[in-house]
Amino acid sequence: GLWDRLVTSEPLLRRVAAVTVCGWLGWSGVSELGMGLPAALGATLVAALAAALAPPLGVAAGLILFAAGAFARSLVLGLAVTVIGALWWVVAGRRRDWVGLVPLLAPLFGAAGLAPALPLLIGFFVPGTWLAIATGAASGAIAVTAAVASGTTQAPFLHVAPRFLAAPLSAAGLHASLSGALPALAVVVGWGLAAGAVSLTARRATRPSVLGGVLVGSVVTLAAAGPWVTGGQQLDGRVVLQVGLSLILMLFVTVLGPPIAAEPDE
Repeated sequence: GLWDRLVTSEPLLRRVAAVTVCGWLGWSGVSELGMGLPAALGATLVAALAAALAPPLGVAAGLILFAAGAFARSLVLGLAVTVIGALWWVVAGRRRDWVGLVPLLAPLFGAAGLAPALPLLIGFFVPGTWLAIATGAASGAIAVTAAVASGTTQAPFLHVAPRFLAAPLSAAGLHASLSGALPALAVVVGWGLAAGAVSLTARRATRPSVLGGVLVGSVVTLAAAGPWVTGGQQLDGRVVLQVGLSLILMLFVTVLGPPIAAEPDE
């Protein structure tokens, strides 16, 4: 399978992803401080270089710079970013040289209309079921936050406006109130369970077992965004489309190769 063959290239792929994500964090944070383009470019370079040397170091540098920009917007926002970022870094960012980056991809998946695919991919690639569950839940929390910040006002809070990626801390809906905590909580819990379902079936490292987990995970993500949770009159057509596209993506990923046998939970 393709994923076995890519094992030798994995360290390089990890660093490319880390450089991209951490550089984006640095740019997004320092650009809010009003220090000009050279400072923003310098911060991007610092975070990217740190990520190239060691992804956990890059995640830490990127989160610190992003938190600085958040404090420039408001004290509450800065404290929230600092506390959440620090907790996540302690749980996963410092222990795994690429898993700590995964929740930061949630806004990108939301902007691409593939939000439900992220927890399924997490279950497929992240080693260890408990770590996959934690990563899926963290990704769901960031996905909801990004959706609300980008102006999404209706549950299930999965659609992220593309403009959010350019300047996340300047998003128009950044201080919008969350209309209903239950739908947001359902996304967080559902993504964690979906990632866990795929991770459990991925332990056998066979295509049929993974596809079973993908189907279960898709049902969970769809249920977490259903009208019985969001209070809508009918199932959101965009959510059905996103889940369908996510299933197609996972089918393609699984056809390319079964997952590498998961590491034991730590």
